Amino acid sequence: MSAVNVWGCNLETDQHRCGSMPGRLSHRCLAYATAYAEVEQTVSSRSLSWWNSLKAEATGLFKRPRNCIHKNKLIIADEDNFPYIAVSYVWEINPQRPMWEGRRVTSQALAIAERLSKHTILPLWIDAICIHQDDEAVKMVELAKMADIYRGAVAVLCLIPEMQSGISKTVSQSIEMMKTAACQSLEENGHLYGNYMFATLGANGSLQDLYGSRWWTRAWTYQEAILNSRTYLIGPDDDTIPIAQALQIALCIRRYAATMPAESTFGQSMMFWDSTASMVEAASRALPLGDAMACVWRRDATIKHDLVYALLGVCRFEQIIPDYKKLLNDVLINLVEYASMNGDYSWISWCHTIPSDVEEGMCLVPTPDNVRSCTTTSISKLISQVISPFPPTRISQNKGVQVPYRSTGIVRWCSPPQNLTDTVTTLEKRGFGKGEVWDMLFGLHIGLAADIEAAIGASGMAEVLLRMVLLIESGTFNFNSEYRDMPGTLPYMQGYAFMNYIGTVGQCWKDTLLVIAESQGGVAVIPANSVDEDRGKKARLHILPVELKHQRSVVIFVYDEMRFHVSGIGIMVEKQSTGKGSWQSCRFGGTSATLNL
Repeated sequence: MSAVNVWGCNLETDQHRCGSMPGRLSHRCLAYATAYAEVEQTVSSRSLSWWNSLKAEATGLFKRPRNCIHKNKLIIADEDNFPYIAVSYVWEINPQRPMWEGRRVTSQALAIAERLSKHTILPLWIDAICIHQDDEAVKMVELAKMADIYRGAVAVLCLIPEMQSGISKTVSQSIEMMKTAACQSLEENGHLYGNYMFATLGANGSLQDLYGSRWWTRAWTYQEAILNSRTYLIGPDDDTIPIAQALQIALCIRRYAATMPAESTFGQSMMFWDSTASMVEAASRALPLGDAMACVWRRDATIKHDLVYALLGVCRFEQIIPDYKKLLNDVLINLVEYASMNGDYSWISWCHTIPSDVEEGMCLVPTPDNVRSCTTTSISKLISQVISPFPPTRISQNKGVQVPYRSTGIVRWCSPPQNLTDTVTTLEKRGFGKGEVWDMLFGLHIGLAADIEAAIGASGMAEVLLRMVLLIESGTFNFNSEYRDMPGTLPYMQGYAFMNYIGTVGQCWKDTLLVIAESQGGVAVIPANSVDEDRGKKARLHILPVELKHQRSVVIFVYDEMRFHVSGIGIMVEKQSTGKGSWQSCRFGGTSATLNL
């Protein structure tokens, strides 16, 4: 297959596999060949060198590192405007730890310093050298400054050993192909596969090597890559790619990957592309904690605490001081408590992943394992409500997290445990429409029906989606790849492909019984294991401090006799013209008293 005929069409016999361009009779492969010829003339064969892109300018707005390495010596970086280059890389699994300048470092870091110093006179900041790994007090101080160290650098160099020689030209060609009228026409008309083939130069293998690097999967590298606009990916031969270009291509790959969530694209899962594409947004603003959890907590870390501390810079939570002596659960409680005290309740979007038998204090605290266990991410964003500050409650053994809530009253009726099909039937008999049923069942996992219809670009999809889900549940319809839009022949719908929602929704309540709970304020669906008849029937539904569209609320199911323990969580369809209690606050998971606001 040539660099131009990426679909493998037989041009001699005029047999095509590529499909047609939007609104034209011409084939995609011919449009691609024309666009590629234009790009070949535009892109220079000369590659970018990172050392020619540096401007030795520093700012005093950020905290400075304690040490840097310069001319093979450890120096003190104590000036406000001290210029340096920060390096992002992945540690070797079993690094050699020689003594150097009175401290243990890694041979890998020394080799990196020697290599990069050949091209610059600027000092380098490399963590394994510049943070004293055996001085715990100093180490914690430097870790707390980590985000500022990367923000304040002259440049950030991200070392990608898997990058092939000449990959920078391939990336430049991809960027230029995305600018062509043909590629933009495919994107605007929802032809996601065609757009993907243009943008990736026919799924070019060198791009797979680039995105297949272990560097993209580590928790700390997410933060290191997004905090400085002068960030570059560097290959073994010093081939240089501005990370903004790699992320622009990743956005296109992510749109295509969304059409086949159960499979890999470029050797990576849908969750990988979600996380990578989110770096574009994270580079321009602080992410809400819930969004940061979705990105960083689906990456890897040797020490679980790092999954928390690696997102502090992403959320601008640098006032939290790393402490590896604390139990992980206490670190997680402090994280969501800090977010809540600053008006960020977006982390509630992951509370539905918490199992009912969670240990004390953690009933409303998502963990990295909880988030990683969930293969879906709702497209409906929870918006934190603005609530007057509330005084802290007493902390009982440091357990639980303080959260505002509004009561919708006692649960007046609960259905018996039912499977998905029977739950849908019961809700419809009680007068709920298809969109309302969908939202109660799948709003937290997939998204509200109205938001899905907006993404697909079609109305009335809730009924179709719900019917397809029930057919899959009953075994009448076997979902597999042959029902997807076929690459090269059919255009995909705008935003996400329709079949994507069908494929992912089947995993939400697999082998799970459900209970419908009704209070004065509305109706919600929760897992049956949240309901324990031995505790009696006196339970309540409380609204949490996040907003959803279309009179939908996120609610928790709480028994009176265990009023500080959350048994279940779901989306409530609110009743019209019913009052709600005033905002109160208590420490869910603890034993503190409730406060009225």
